[in-house]
Amino acid sequence: MEEAAGTNISNLYERYNVLYDEVTKVWRILDLKHPEALKLQSYDAEVEDDNKAVTIVTESMFTRLISEAINLGILSPSVAGIGSNIKDVNDLKVEIASLKNQLAQTTTVADAKATESYLLKQQALSVLQRITVAGDIDEITRLR
Repeated sequence: MEEAAGTNISNLYERYNVLYDEVTKVWRILDLKHPEALKLQSYDAEVEDDNKAVTIVTESMFTRLISEAINLGILSPSVAGIGSNIKDVNDLKVEIASLKNQLAQTTTVADAKATESYLLKQQALSVLQRITVAGDIDEITRLR
């Protein structure tokens, strides 16, 4: 009877060939015990992605898998080499809600500045600036 793959680490190395493609950012996992893999001439041969012995894992899927393994306590963050920088999805949702709240408050302040009184003061300042510039231009042209 075959031993479960997770029970012996050495079995994992004997059973799976794992390659990471930095260009496409995917992991290709070849199950060496799969009937389709047994048909290969050698394990160094190029194996197509659609081969039933190949499992494709994207970088985002891999990251999520590691994150979930850490959340479940199956994998230690220090073993994964990521320390405590991984955040739980719920923590991220709380952070997003907080940021949305801050944005809403900022928008409210911006809307308050757009009151009629504020706009009238802005227009008055604009008129005063134009009068000052016109006076300066008039003074400069008299000097010539």
